[in-house]
Amino acid sequence: MSFELTGFKIDFSQIESKFAVVAPVKKEDDGPKKVEKTVMVFLDPKVAQNLNIWLAKYKRSMTNEQIIKAAQNLDKSIFDQQAVAALLTFIPSADEVSAMKDYLDDKGDFNLMGAAEQFSFPFSKVTNLDQRLKCFQILVDFEPKKVDLVPDIATLDKCSKFISSDKRVERFCEVILHIGNFLNNGNKRLGEACGFKLETIAKLGDTKTSDNKKTILEVVIEMIMDGKEDHRNIIEFTKDEVDLISAGARLSLPTVEAELKLLQKTFNAATEMAPKITPTDDTDKFLDTFTAFSSKAGDDMTAMAKDFETALANYNSCVSLMGEEPAKMAPDEFFAIWQGLISKIVATSEKIVVEREKAEKLVKREQAKAAREGAVKTPTAGAPAEAATGDAARGTRGRGRGRGA
Repeated sequence: MSFELTGFKIDFSQIESKFAVVAPVKKEDDGPKKVEKTVMVFLDPKVAQNLNIWLAKYKRSMTNEQIIKAAQNLDKSIFDQQAVAALLTFIPSADEVSAMKDYLDDKGDFNLMGAAEQFSFPFSKVTNLDQRLKCFQILVDFEPKKVDLVPDIATLDKCSKFISSDKRVERFCEVILHIGNFLNNGNKRLGEACGFKLETIAKLGDTKTSDNKKTILEVVIEMIMDGKEDHRNIIEFTKDEVDLISAGARLSLPTVEAELKLLQKTFNAATEMAPKITPTDDTDKFLDTFTAFSSKAGDDMTAMAKDFETALANYNSCVSLMGEEPAKMAPDEFFAIWQGLISKIVATSEKIVVEREKAEKLVKREQAKAAREGAVKTPTAGAPAEAATGDAARGTRGRGRGRGA
């Protein structure tokens, strides 16, 4: 049998050249392989990670040197409260600084140090770094804390003055006192009590009348509404006044007092530290910056302390005026009672006005309905007379025609 291909010629030499096995060619040695340099790390890994994240925010527009200089000079236009608080946690320990120094003294390459280390080592050279940053912390913290404290102190003072001196509050309490004395007089179960405890005010909206239809608060307000016109302002309070007492009910005196004392303590500590801090170089603006801050902050601190003392005295006087012990009744509890009463007075007054307006409209509708029904019945009653008149008229006309005929 023949396996020769007929009619087509195959170029086997070309096939051989195309598919021949090529022996591997040994490459010439290009020299020693490049060894990757090791990054030198000295800081705690977690601290280094947090520092690198913190630095990323500033490195978009600032170098390490500029960041360090801004911290050295207490530049609050660059760093806010959170940034300074973070910086305090990035201060390298003495051992870490010593390790980095030994490495560099031993001809170590600064550029081979980690990114966090390249910041930390020059940062550690700022004189009195820990004390400096603590002074920086009070500088950036002071204004926000003052902004929180001043309104709370003012609220305590305003609420105390309002409750103790407002004539409407005084008059309303007088009315309640007389009604309470009348109801309790001769009541042996209540010890024939004259006067009332402050907690009684909170129950005015809960105490029902004998028929269980109204509360004593509703009865009192209706009496005031129906009384002399110049007495009606006793139950009229503005939204701002209600909001003021509501703010007093949210006030925590222990918190305000504690925060004020802590701010005073921190400020005093910083003002004692500041003069002892030595300049890092000729461009160090720390002392000038902190002195300018402490001068104004000191005046603010004195004013806040004085205002708080006055507000506390007014509060104590107000509570005592109401027959309570200031040491046993906190402002949030005290003002919550008044906030509840005044809010109920306003709400109940509005409710009564609406109910009376509805009742008045109902009476008018009934009167209008009765008037319409009366108008319909009147023609029916007069119909026979009209008919008789008509008949008489017709008879007259008939007679007339008869005479004419």
